[in-house]
Amino acid sequence: MNKRKVKIIVRSLSEISKEWKQALKGKKVSVQKDNVIIVTPETAARLFAKTRLEVLKVILSEMPKSINEIARITGRDFKAVYADVRLLYDIGLIDLKEGSRTSLKPVAKFSDIELDLAA
Repeated sequence: MNKRKVKIIVRSLSEISKEWKQALKGKKVSVQKDNVIIVTPETAARLFAKTRLEVLKVILSEMPKSINEIARITGRDFKAVYADVRLLYDIGLIDLKEGSRTSLKPVAKFSDIELDLAA
C-alpha cells in the first residue's frame, strides 16, 4: 500500500453551497484530491464510530482476505461488519477487491487519516 493521506473536512452546507455557486459561475475553486467533505460534526462522529474505526484498523493492520475474516477478528456479526465496510467503501476510504470465490477483500486506500474540524 502506498503511503497516502486522506483529509476529512467538516464544512457547513452554506460553505459548500458558496463553493458550488462559484464553480457554476466558472470561478476556480480549490479542490484537493484526497479530501472527503462531511457536512456536520455529528456526521463525522457517526462515521468514525468506535466499531468503524476498529474495522478500519483491522483492514490496515491485519490485511484480511474477506469481510468474514474482519467479523471473526472483531467478534462482530457479519451483517454489521459488512455495513461498516460498505460505508467505508462508499466514502472512498477503502477499496473492495475480488477475493477468493465470491468474497470481497477490503483494501485500505490510505495509510493516514487527518480530521479537520476547523476548515
